[in-house]
Amino acid sequence: MAFNCGVGRDVGFSTFFEPDGHLTNGSLDGAFARQFSPALKAAPVLVANGGLIENLIGAEDPVLLKLDVEAAEAEVLRSLEGFIRSRQWSGCCLVPKRS
Repeated sequence: MAFNCGVGRDVGFSTFFEPDGHLTNGSLDGAFARQFSPALKAAPVLVANGGLIENLIGAEDPVLLKLDVEAAEAEVLRSLEGFIRSRQWSGCCLVPKRS
C-alpha cells in the first residue's frame, strides 16, 4: 500500500505547489517552488505526521520512506522521530544533494 502525502508537524490538508515544468521541485512552500518557475499549479495534499503514519502502517509491515523535503529536513525528522524509534530498520540510504 502506498501513501502519497506531505509530512509535517501537524495533520491536515495543505497546498502543494508544483512549478510548471519542474515536478521534482514541488513543495508545500510556494516561495521555494516559485524559484523554478513563476507559474505554479496548486493542489490540496494530505499532510501526515509520524503518529498518523504509525497508525496507518502495521507494526510488522515493511516500510520504505522516500523523503525529498527541500530544506525542511529537521521539521520532518522531528515529526517522524517516534515512528523511526519504534521500528527496527534494516537499512538507511542517504543521498547527498548534487551541486
